[in-house]
Amino acid sequence: MNPPRKTIRGRVRIHPRIDATLARRLTALSAARKLTETALVEDALRQYMDGTRDATLILRQLERIFRELERSHRDVQLHGEAFAIWTKSWFAHTLPMPEDGKRAARLLGETRYKQFVAHVTEQFAAGKRFLDDLPREQLADEEELAELARGDSGKEPT
Repeated sequence: MNPPRKTIRGRVRIHPRIDATLARRLTALSAARKLTETALVEDALRQYMDGTRDATLILRQLERIFRELERSHRDVQLHGEAFAIWTKSWFAHTLPMPEDGKRAARLLGETRYKQFVAHVTEQFAAGKRFLDDLPREQLADEEELAELARGDSGKEPT
């Protein structure tokens, strides 16, 4: 059991030993940032212990981006599948057109297409999307992201 450490104004003196090269780098960095070596070491230890180092934050951001890419990929696949089903249905239920009715059918088709585009534009502008009607799966939550950032061993990435 370690004896209690003497504190002065809430601060404790510790005496770790570090490599001479690392000590020179610490001195140079603290001078460049106009911080004391103590402040720099405290900040580094706090980031390490809290898991807020740049690498951890970058991994979390990359995981969020990856999840969004997976959602986008899923959305594109759903749109493609919906289009394929619609096309099959259209071919199955559309009767062949006699030559004398093709011109009128083309004009009616253009009119209906413009109505369709206007409707899609209204829905999209209102924030309504076809995909919002479908069930969503959650790919990962914050706890899972933290586990991924730590890796399999439960240790923070280096």
